Order: sequence, then structure tokens, then C-alpha cells
Amino acid sequence: VTVNPTHQVVPSTLAQTICNDGTVNVILGSPSIFTSGAITFNYSVVATGGVTGFTTPVTGLAKDAVLSDVLHNPTDAPQTVTYSIVPISSTGCAAGPVKEVVITVDPTPQVVPSTLAQPICNNGTTSVILGSPSTFSSGIITFNYTVIATGGVTGFTTPVTGLGKDHVISYVLHNPTDSPQTVTYTIVPISP
Repeated sequence: VTVNPTHQVVPSTLAQTICNDGTVNVILGSPSIFTSGAITFNYSVVATGGVTGFTTPVTGLAKDAVLSDVLHNPTDAPQTVTYSIVPISSTGCAAGPVKEVVITVDPTPQVVPSTLAQPICNNGTTSVILGSPSTFSSGIITFNYTVIATGGVTGFTTPVTGLGKDHVISYVLHNPTDSPQTVTYTIVPISP
């Protein structure tokens, strides 16, 4: 009597964190060998926060297939996509034990300045707070910015990197001309 083994799925990882619109990279391995045929895998997916980019259910994947979905997180917080993977025997035996792979999808970092336009007097002080709704699976958001000024306005520093959430852009700006000039801060939110 030949007794086939319980078929197993051994994902290359059970947990993975990716950035928004990043690609999952999980290989579906297995040590299981049968008297005839090859193991296959089925899976279903459950996602939080409206994450998209996957297909569910999926059946008939071969050994060493790669989960490679590009996942989109439309929120400002980490969301999860859980793949429940079932190994299927080629010999008609019952399905093997389910393994879950949890993918955490961090959001695209956002910057929300306290104002997008601010008139000040010559030798006045700017006051722009760098806010953000973005949270991540680890670490905190930071901001970089560069500055372009017209008319020879002085009093600012450029470039600036590594500013924390709620940092205040505060400079005394000097306009040496007889007409209004602009100082434009281009702020980039940086994911941890």
C-alpha cells in the first residue's frame, strides 16, 4: 500500500510590507511529492481599506509560482491583503492545511500644508505648518523641500531635508525691490 503524504505549501514568506503600488513577491514552494502528478495551489484573498490589484479566487497554480500582484492602497494608513493558500493533491487526497500570507501595504505619503498661499510684508515671517494624515507600518513621515524666489528675495534656506510632521516653515523674508515677489516652497513627503 502506497500512502501519499499530506500536501504542504511553504510560502517564501508569511508576512511582507510593501509601499503603495508596490509588487508582492511571494514564491509558493512545497516539499510534497506524490505517486503521480504534481501539487497545485488555490488561494483566496481578503483585503482591508479598499486595497485593489489582486484577483480572487485563483486556482491551479504550479509549484514555485510567484504571487506578484501590484497592490494599490487608496487610504492614508497601512492596510493588509491576506492570501489564504490551499495545497491541492494530484492524487485525489483531501486538500492540505491552509497557510496565510499577510501583505501590509503602506500608503503614499501626503503633505498637507496649513496654507498654500501666504502674503507677508517685507521682513515678515512665514508660518506654514507641515501636516500629514499619513501613518505607516513603521517609522514616521518626513518632509524635504526646495525654494525658488523671484526678485532677489532672501532669508530662506534651500534645500532642506528630514523635517518632522508639524514642523513650521518660519523664515524672515526680505524683498529688496519695489514690487511684490514670490518665494515658492516645493514640499515632498517622504515615506519611512
